[in-house]
Amino acid sequence: MKGQKTRKATKATKATKKQIGGGIVGSMLGFGGKPRTVTPNGGGGGSAANNANYPPLAGTFDVAAAPAASAAPAASAAPAASAAAAAAAVPAAEVAIATPADRGRQLFETILYGETARSLALIRGGADLTIQIEGKTALFEACNQERAEVALAIAERPGVEIDFRGPRGKTPLMAASKNGLLPVVKVLLSKGADLAARDEYNSSALELSVEYLFYKDIPDLSTPLFLLQAGAFVERPQYLLGQPIVNTPPCAALKTALESIPVINLGLVEAWLGDRSSSALAPNEAITLGKQLLESIKINWRTESSRLFREGADLIVRDSQERTPLALACLYPDVTLAAAIASVPGVDVNTTDSAGSTPLMWACVRNLPPVVDFLIRKGADKDITNRAGATALEIAIRMKHAACALLLIRAGADVNAGRLRPLILSEVYEPHMVAVEAALKAHGATAVGGNRRKSRKNKRSQKRQQKTRRH
Repeated sequence: MKGQKTRKATKATKATKKQIGGGIVGSMLGFGGKPRTVTPNGGGGGSAANNANYPPLAGTFDVAAAPAASAAPAASAAPAASAAAAAAAVPAAEVAIATPADRGRQLFETILYGETARSLALIRGGADLTIQIEGKTALFEACNQERAEVALAIAERPGVEIDFRGPRGKTPLMAASKNGLLPVVKVLLSKGADLAARDEYNSSALELSVEYLFYKDIPDLSTPLFLLQAGAFVERPQYLLGQPIVNTPPCAALKTALESIPVINLGLVEAWLGDRSSSALAPNEAITLGKQLLESIKINWRTESSRLFREGADLIVRDSQERTPLALACLYPDVTLAAAIASVPGVDVNTTDSAGSTPLMWACVRNLPPVVDFLIRKGADKDITNRAGATALEIAIRMKHAACALLLIRAGADVNAGRLRPLILSEVYEPHMVAVEAALKAHGATAVGGNRRKSRKNKRSQKRQQKTRRH
């Protein structure tokens, strides 16, 4: 009986050694472990062709470095408690035997092969996230390989370069956008990722998100629609509308959004300016045409407006509220006419109406990013305040027009001018304003908590209480 127990104990010991021989515990105990061949994205087979595209980093990813549960095919023979204990010991063992640089290199391979739990363990264990392999950082690779959970964990770490330029000039935001990783896109924007950045092919994050819809079985419009709302400045809407996938029924909402983007026809602007320079009118005739131009703009009679402009209508005439043709072209949107008027020599792009508002302010009210950009290039003053004390930037923020706000901030608008000092962050709390909030903070906005409407309501309540006490 005693001999039988001894033989059972010996067999159990051999089985345990066999079980842990392929894992990290077995490696530490000297049982060894034969490296395995794996393919990225969870693929099987491990052919030479597949592995040639993903060259292994020597000594950083093999059975000895893999979780014990996945490396040991005989794991079912061990007690459940022992397997759980071995798996829990993996991260601690790695931290003890590897430097941050080693863990950083291991992180690349775990990202490639979809080892999410292991990637997160390496990040928590202090992996060096600044290491570059083949011109890529771990954040870029996580976005490029569609590892959303890993990318989110890396982006939250301090010192990570959010706008790192990877292969062909692409940024992590571009990689996340083309793969439709909306949660990652939102976090990257909150960290200050540049929405206006372009790669070596002159493609932006928005354009890549639209182009790569073709490669998805079911087009997910959430990412491109969010980028549009978050302030992506669309310089080439016709290019996006020319993508075959955009003209299919599943992309109807995206097509509608792209068609609603205002576009300045620079060809018409040049033609109109040429016609105008060849016309010569008497002052009285020009003023008469100018007054007609004011009325045609208000009723959106664009054909008549362009004719009057080309024939030499006076551009400094004003209506009853002291608004010029340029201001009205921004208020009653005619973006091509606004650009044409702003291009005429001698036209004051900073003229104000009876409320102290400038054409730039009206362009922000009407959410006309191309006109905002054009007026800024023509020398529009970004920090003028109207009679209410508001700047163009505050108007864009209050109206939740992210693209206009980002253009003004990038152009150097004072983020603490006028009533923006101090900035009330409750005005940019909505999800699509995340890029604006990050840009404001990056440019030194003085931010305080609270809600301006509530504070005004409290002040009025206090005044009423004071009056009641006096009486």
